[in-house]
Amino acid sequence: MSYVANELIENAVKYSDISAKMPISITLYLYAEAIIFQVINYANPLNVEKYQQFIQDFLSSDADEFYARQLENAALGTGASNIGIITMINDYSAKFGWRFQPMAANPEVVRVSVMAYLEA
Repeated sequence: MSYVANELIENAVKYSDISAKMPISITLYLYAEAIIFQVINYANPLNVEKYQQFIQDFLSSDADEFYARQLENAALGTGASNIGIITMINDYSAKFGWRFQPMAANPEVVRVSVMAYLEA
């Protein structure tokens, strides 16, 4: 549980747009059969586009091949590895949901909501 919480917070901090001056929030829902984390941060559209592309690439790939490719990318320094997300899915059986909402008041800021579901 602590690994998942730490990774979610690290990602939210790393990819937040500080110029948006919006808080990062994390909420924990603890049920008898599940633990759900919800993390909300605010990012610029370019980071959001890269994140959405990563999600699409991951969901349309074989998980093991994708993991190996991302490890190689990290070792070669050829881009973001996103190993944390992949590890949460592969090692902790986390299930994810994402929501991206452009802010009406400022289209240069996107509200990013990530939910991670872990069976207890």
